[in-house]
Amino acid sequence: NGRLVKASNLWSSRDFYGVKLSAMHERSRVESFSKALSDQFHPDQLRADAKVQMFDFRTMRPEDVVDFDVAFDFESKATCVLHGIAGWFEAHFEGSLCNVILSTSPWD
Repeated sequence: NGRLVKASNLWSSRDFYGVKLSAMHERSRVESFSKALSDQFHPDQLRADAKVQMFDFRTMRPEDVVDFDVAFDFESKATCVLHGIAGWFEAHFEGSLCNVILSTSPWD
């Protein structure tokens, strides 16, 4: 229909198909930033180097995976507003005939 509204501007819109949504702007902002986002993003959006934590499930005991800590720190590469923390994993399946990597990394 030719009328596109960016998600960031939706709730501040004064005329969204005849409906004024601006009264819900602050509540929508609070709700949006209080929930985890599961989405794809381009690696150029990252503002810090990736940190790697490896787990070898061949040698770990079941009780080792029930509760564990991962040290977390980062240094931003740019002065900017950060809207979240990204996380992903790779699972390496090493077989006798071939190896397969399942990756949710932004580079894959």
